[in-house]
Amino acid sequence: MAQIKIGDPHGLFRVFVGLIDSSGYQFGTSGPGVVAGTVCSPYNIRFAQNAEIAMPDRTVIDFTGGDIWTGSYVYGITSLGTFQLTLSTVEADLIAMLSDSAVDQTQNTRTTVFSDNIMKATPPQVFMMIVFRIQSKESGSKGANKFLTLVMPRVWVTPKGISGAPAFQAAGTYNFTIVPTVGDRMPWGPLFSAGGMDLEEDETPVFYMITDNPVHTVTMIAAAGATETVQLPYKVVGATLPISSPDSGTDPLQEYINGTQYDATSIGATSLVTTTNLAAASFTGGEIIGIFYETDYTPQP
Repeated sequence: MAQIKIGDPHGLFRVFVGLIDSSGYQFGTSGPGVVAGTVCSPYNIRFAQNAEIAMPDRTVIDFTGGDIWTGSYVYGITSLGTFQLTLSTVEADLIAMLSDSAVDQTQNTRTTVFSDNIMKATPPQVFMMIVFRIQSKESGSKGANKFLTLVMPRVWVTPKGISGAPAFQAAGTYNFTIVPTVGDRMPWGPLFSAGGMDLEEDETPVFYMITDNPVHTVTMIAAAGATETVQLPYKVVGATLPISSPDSGTDPLQEYINGTQYDATSIGATSLVTTTNLAAASFTGGEIIGIFYETDYTPQP
C-alpha cells in the first residue's frame, strides 16, 4: 500500500543534528575525517520544546496606474531568515559540537566546563532532522498515526544561551538559532537530481518525508574487503527481524553507497546490517555507506 500524502501534523517527537562534510554527507557527532569502520550517528535531542520552521513569503510587487491597482507579480524569496530551536535542557555535548569547541572535565572530575564559543567566526555546518507526528486523512487509513520528518540538508544551528533562568521560580530553556542554506543531496547520500521531486536547480533548503515509524540515519566509511557490517544504534522496526535480502525500495531500511541506492545483504536480529559493494567485486576502502531506516529508538544491540 502506498504511503499517505494527506494528514494533520502535530507534536514534536525528536530532533537530530549531525555534522556534514563539504559534499553534504552526514558524519554524526564525530564529523568528517573519521577512520573506516566508525558508525556515525547524529545527536539525538530528546527534550526539544519548539523547532518550528516557517518558510518565508515570496516577494510580491504590485502594478499601479491611473490611481488604481492593475496587477501583481510574484518573485522568488530574498531571504530564508532564521528560526529558533528551544530545549528544556542544557546539553553540554550538543553545545560543544555545534560551536566547534569541547567539553572539559580534565580540571576536576566533579566539574563540567563548556562554552557557547561565541567568538568563533564561522561554526560548522550540520544537517537537521525534525521528527513529529501526522494523522492520516486518507480513505482506508483515516485516523492512523504516521510520522512526518522535516529535513534540512545544510544548516547552521548556533548556541544562543539560556533564557527564563536564572529568575525567581522560573523554568529555564536553552536556545539555538537555526540558519538554513541550500543543499543538493539527502544527508545519507542520494543527490536530489537522482530522485523524483523535480526540484528547481536540484537543490532545496528543506524537504519532508512521511513514514509509518520514526526514522534515523547513520553513515560509515568502508574499509577494504569483500563485505562490511554496520551496527545500527537503534532497532529497525516495520518488519520482523532478521531480514535476509532486504529490498531498499520496499523494506524499512534503505542503503546507499557513495550516494547510489543498493540493497543490503541482510539485517540481523540486533539490527546489524551486512552489505557488499554491488558496484564492484569488493570494497576498496573509503566508500561512504549511508543507511536511512525506520526505528522506535530502542537501543541496539
